[in-house]
Amino acid sequence: MRPEKLAAHVLGQVGHALAPEAFRGRRFSVEHLVHVHAQLARNRTVSARNQTAITEQLRSLAEIVVHGDVHDPLVFEAFLEHSMLDTLMSFMRAPRTSAGHAVVVQALQSLSIVTQNVRTQSSIYFLLSNSSIDSLCRQSAHFEQDEELLCNYITLLKALALNLTNTTIQFFLADESAFPLYTEAVRFSTASDPMVVSAVRTIALSVYRLTDERARRLVLAISPRAYWRRLASEHEQHASALCASLVGAYTASAGIDGRPPSAATAMLRSARRSLEDLLDGLYYVNDVMTACVGAPLAGPAHAPAVAPADTESYASALTRVLLQQWLLPRVLAPLARARAPAAAPHDGRALAAMLLVLVHALIVVESRVFSSTLALLLLAPSVSRAARSAPIVAELGARPPTLLIPAELAGEVGNARRAALLALVSRGDEPTGFGAVVLLCALIRAAGGEDAGQAPYGETVRDGGDGTGAGDARVPAEREGEAGVRAPAGPLPPLAGTRAADGAGVAGASVSAPLLKLVGLMPYAHASAHSPSAAASPPGAPRDGEPPAGATAHGAAA
Repeated sequence: MRPEKLAAHVLGQVGHALAPEAFRGRRFSVEHLVHVHAQLARNRTVSARNQTAITEQLRSLAEIVVHGDVHDPLVFEAFLEHSMLDTLMSFMRAPRTSAGHAVVVQALQSLSIVTQNVRTQSSIYFLLSNSSIDSLCRQSAHFEQDEELLCNYITLLKALALNLTNTTIQFFLADESAFPLYTEAVRFSTASDPMVVSAVRTIALSVYRLTDERARRLVLAISPRAYWRRLASEHEQHASALCASLVGAYTASAGIDGRPPSAATAMLRSARRSLEDLLDGLYYVNDVMTACVGAPLAGPAHAPAVAPADTESYASALTRVLLQQWLLPRVLAPLARARAPAAAPHDGRALAAMLLVLVHALIVVESRVFSSTLALLLLAPSVSRAARSAPIVAELGARPPTLLIPAELAGEVGNARRAALLALVSRGDEPTGFGAVVLLCALIRAAGGEDAGQAPYGETVRDGGDGTGAGDARVPAEREGEAGVRAPAGPLPPLAGTRAADGAGVAGASVSAPLLKLVGLMPYAHASAHSPSAAASPPGAPRDGEPPAGATAHGAAA
């Protein structure tokens, strides 16, 4: 190197080393922030020589902005005035050399630190309203080929999503037909990195908890055909792996397939992992279905906060996807074809494993839409007839479009799944019989309420005062006192081997009138204000779900 160039280089390095000394004691000052930004502006071209300096300057800039947001409002004003966000964004497009890679990572981390730690409301609004944020959400293609970059990019999107409210959502919906923060994030829902998958789920739940009408419409237009289908496919894979592992453990321990009994231990470990994965997915499904329950939709400031009639709930839409993509073809259809006793021992184990999957789904997913739909598909003597029965629709709280009857089952005569389930209880081998009984208990728990004397789903119980539940049966609270609505005559039929607790409103613990009517153990004795057929039927004529006159409870169940 020539002497004059060497001298200039040494002076430059000395100047860079001494620059922080000028701000000793004022590290978080506005002046220091402006100085750091000026250094970054002079080093727009990234190379191996200036990589370390740029990385440190990016980190220092984030620290000053976060500190200043709490202690000095002038700092964030300088951040906005000098367009420092655009400077940060420019380093995210650094060339993909080894030096450029480190700078891109630090730029993503610095912006994540700022987004996560800024607390002042005005600062958050100014930050999110920048058009660069919307363009950043659309740049996932620049980071998906590198796992480290992708992890930092998804972390940044997660930091943005955690600031989502019904007010800040406007900054992410500049285009009324697109929601890039959500659509770009869910593209990586099947990434190999568990941290990325976890961050994607956090982003999605942050979106689902919003009550903004525009956001919900976009989510319902996007999710069923993309993200939720992949979610249903994952559940199918975990459930299939669980069934295969349990059957493999049985055949290995019994010596059926020629493998040594020690192989059963490995298969059981695999089954445990598959069950953990399945439960993890089911808990996430429950979070999605209950994310926005009970909250009214919120439109723009000038619009009324009222849900439009054609807006479907997340629980209803996701239940439909899970039925179509997983439960109907892979669980319920094989159950309908089941025979008791099983033709081969391992067939019985596979069927018991499927029953186990259904039990876990009913226990974990607390959505009433999900449990009521499964109860209808598994227990109703006639699915098509029960779906047309207004008392079932009203008393299970499943008004259209919440009541989900797949098109292929709309004209079904009888219910093969119900017949198979009852046959397994009475004639199945030990695993399938026990599994069928547990499934019935789970259905009763899910569709019938929780504790003795506690009316499920907002219903009221009027007790006759003798502790037997001989007073009026349950009537939905919102319909109580409504003209034409009266309770069934007489008490609920008790279950064998059960006793009502002292003061309990209903005999039979958690069994409710709607469920007993659904399975055919109790006739409908009141007219529904929602049922035109009930008003038009002559006295004594049987209604939907009601056995003919003279039929016994056992005959109705049969």
